[in-house]
Amino acid sequence: MSNPDSAPSRQGKTQPIDQVAKLQQRIGELERLVEENERRAKIADRFDLALWATNSAIWDWDLQTGEFWSSSGHQRLFGRGEDEITEQFNIEDADNPWSAHLHPEDRERVIQCVRDHLENDTHHDVEYRYRLPDGEYIWIRSLGRAVRAADGTPLRMVGSDHGIASQKLAEIDSERFREAMDNASEGVALYDAEERFVYANKRYREMFSEIAHLLKPGTRREEIRRAFFASGAMPDAAGSVDELMAGMERQRMAGERPERQHANGTWVKYSDHVLPDGAVVSIRTDITDIKKREEELRRSEAKFRQLAETSLAGVHIHRNFKTLIANQAYADIFGYASPDEIAALDDVRLLIAPRERERLAGYQKRRQAGKTAPSSYEYQGVRKDGTLIWLESHVRFVDWEGEPATQTTLIDITERKNAADALRDSEQYLSGVMNNVADSVATIDEGGTILSFNKAAELAFGYSAEEVVGGRV
Repeated sequence: MSNPDSAPSRQGKTQPIDQVAKLQQRIGELERLVEENERRAKIADRFDLALWATNSAIWDWDLQTGEFWSSSGHQRLFGRGEDEITEQFNIEDADNPWSAHLHPEDRERVIQCVRDHLENDTHHDVEYRYRLPDGEYIWIRSLGRAVRAADGTPLRMVGSDHGIASQKLAEIDSERFREAMDNASEGVALYDAEERFVYANKRYREMFSEIAHLLKPGTRREEIRRAFFASGAMPDAAGSVDELMAGMERQRMAGERPERQHANGTWVKYSDHVLPDGAVVSIRTDITDIKKREEELRRSEAKFRQLAETSLAGVHIHRNFKTLIANQAYADIFGYASPDEIAALDDVRLLIAPRERERLAGYQKRRQAGKTAPSSYEYQGVRKDGTLIWLESHVRFVDWEGEPATQTTLIDITERKNAADALRDSEQYLSGVMNNVADSVATIDEGGTILSFNKAAELAFGYSAEEVVGGRV
């Protein structure tokens, strides 16, 4: 049986034990709370340290209260000091410091991006220009996300901003480079050191339209080449693709720039340059017009040679007084057996009489300087045997084999000069005879024009020869 007097004693002993247990439990809770607070304090310290170390520009906008928290890094980015700040912000207030400093061309687009994100949960990733307090504009990229209630109502918006000036400058430089390349007359393509395609400008894609669909980053150069040859665009590749590719590689390694005609008639000059890092720049130049001009020039020169060979006049073309071409008539005029003997002369000025060289050299200098000089004149030349001859010369500049040259057409007028000299001597002799006879003598042609009037006639008629010669009787 139990002792009734013993129950109160046991109950009294239990109460202190329960109280101690509760106290221990409370102490444990307080210790855990302290540990949690310490943990949170450490996290906060780490967060502040991370913000400082990374100079992070982050922000937190409470849409219910309108409070906008800006980190110290955010403040520095926007030129607003070194300390974090909390201030009122309203996106619709055009006078708020942020909106007022947006570039006029960007302002409405950026604000609408924020509106769209809050109202329609669109992606918020926007780039814009912001005016610093000193008036300079910087490029900013802003990333943000709204925290929403269960019904989708936005409660706050958090995000980060980054300065992207260097990136934008690189983009601008890249865009300018691409624009310049796309306006270049040459086709340009770039392959990396592993011969994988990197870039091709607009002209290159036009010139090689057959394989334009393969000009994608990473495509192997050999695949692109084989596809081009297989398209039939290169007639030389028919049945010998491997041989042609090997030949092109040898030419590239040797630094050669071959010229090839495509199936559409276009002539293209191929030029490849290896960069220090092993990348390859391929430059393709359309030389069709040049080839056409060369062909026209060849035909013109062939026609000229044919005409020159059948001409009775001497024809000679020189550059810096070194013969380029001379016909047989030219060689005959100077007493040489063939045009080859003329071409063998070191300087064609040897064919000019010494007393004439200075005068003719002066004409040539004036022509080369773009000044006025006679294009037709007479001068004395020297034959192979040293005999002096009189020549009538017609000179002009021509284009010969793509470069300027001087063309001279000569006629031997020695006989005409000698005949004129003989006639002049005869007239002078006859005039002397007539002026020494006592009788009056006048000569008159069939039309009645007085040709001469001697001294005796002047005395007899009272007129001088100057007064009557040329008049009519």
